[in-house]
Amino acid sequence: MKYRFKSEVKALDFWKLSMYKTYHNVAGICNIVFTVAMAALLIRFWNRVSDVWIGLIFFGCILFPIIQPVCIYLRCQKQVEDIPKDLELEFDDFGIRVTTGGAEEKIRWKKVGNIIKQRDMIVIYTDDKHGYILMERTLGDLSEEFLSYLKKQTNKI
Repeated sequence: MKYRFKSEVKALDFWKLSMYKTYHNVAGICNIVFTVAMAALLIRFWNRVSDVWIGLIFFGCILFPIIQPVCIYLRCQKQVEDIPKDLELEFDDFGIRVTTGGAEEKIRWKKVGNIIKQRDMIVIYTDDKHGYILMERTLGDLSEEFLSYLKKQTNKI
């Protein structure tokens, strides 16, 4: 069986993946605890400390829920600019064929590191830091069929 998809990843897709990875590990829990602690400090010391301290505590309150996601989104926009526009992924019994600009890379199934299924995307990691994202809008009606195919080929879902 063969599947062929053109990669259509947007900055928002990378952002969703980054936020998922951040808030599904210890760093995310630390972010939440820090933000709650800063909010408690802000409430506790609102009328008791100088405006400089209130400003610093307020900055601490918005650091993880507002500033960090905006910075991550800006980084994701740069990542999307580096992705070739004609990136095409083909999946068959051999593995994955990645084609872009006339060049082709072949990745055997045993080299696939991990596969993660999220609400609206499937992420296929080729190593610890690199992989390919296929969005639900790209997969269409083949989403569940393709996911079971990946599971059969890799046993990593």
